[in-house]
Amino acid sequence: MDLGQAALAGLMDMSIERIHYSTQNFVWTQIRGDLTDQMFGEHVISLTEETLNYQSFSELADCRELKDIDGLSGAGIVDSALYEGERDPKVFGKLAILVTSADFFGYASIYKVICEQYRTEVRIYKSLDEALCWLGVSADNDRFRSNLQT
Repeated sequence: MDLGQAALAGLMDMSIERIHYSTQNFVWTQIRGDLTDQMFGEHVISLTEETLNYQSFSELADCRELKDIDGLSGAGIVDSALYEGERDPKVFGKLAILVTSADFFGYASIYKVICEQYRTEVRIYKSLDEALCWLGVSADNDRFRSNLQT
């Protein structure tokens, strides 16, 4: 495997992808496959860096394709949430966490409790349509519509 193929394979194995919709002040975080404390912590750090100049942005944490959380712990969730909370609260708007797994619902609930201290509002959903409606996000471009089909 050459370096280009290795890089492509690495991209295809990405567990977390963030898609920024600046016109809607919205970030769609897609979490797939395996998730560990380290991966989640790195995601929070990256999201923090990417949104330094945002004001009241909303986020959908889409965990529908999350498969393995054996490497995730309550302590890791708490640490990541507390790190995120060190930012200026004006940065944050609503957060919708989309889950389908009963196992992950517990971790999402831990994150929700901490995030409610600095985010405008946090809710956990099982329905994508309900989450997007609550966030006030409209599917007004092709890239967004293509993500709805995943």
